[in-house]
Amino acid sequence: MGARTRVAVLKTAVEWGVIERVPCSIRLLPTPKSAASFYDFDEYERLVETARPEPQTYLAVLLGGEAGLRCGEIMALEWTDVDLHKRQLCVARSEWKGHVTMPKGGRLRYVPLTKRLTDALRDSRHLRGARVLCDAKGSPSRRRSFR
Repeated sequence: MGARTRVAVLKTAVEWGVIERVPCSIRLLPTPKSAASFYDFDEYERLVETARPEPQTYLAVLLGGEAGLRCGEIMALEWTDVDLHKRQLCVARSEWKGHVTMPKGGRLRYVPLTKRLTDALRDSRHLRGARVLCDAKGSPSRRRSFR
């Protein structure tokens, strides 16, 4: 359990009357934020080519790399969100630990599709379920599938 969680638990215990007061003072030290890492163009193309033989993986890589979707947004993407004629998709939901919520930022957004992503979506079109990425029975893909 992290320090922030311990502080929250102690404060909640005071609010609920379980303890009279927080028994100690915890000062959290600032920690530097880690820098986000990105693939360069050549690395990304190698990733795309490596994923190509597996249609769902290929589609997930393109949705993340070319449309900029986060993992939860990719998992929650439904066919009703995809407009192949307009070559755009609507990011209207995200999934986290089995719960579907609003995407980060709390509002939907429209994303243009590259030709390669449009073609991959068209080739992957199925009737197994509402989700773009799902298993053979139509059940939504799990987060561990993307690791």
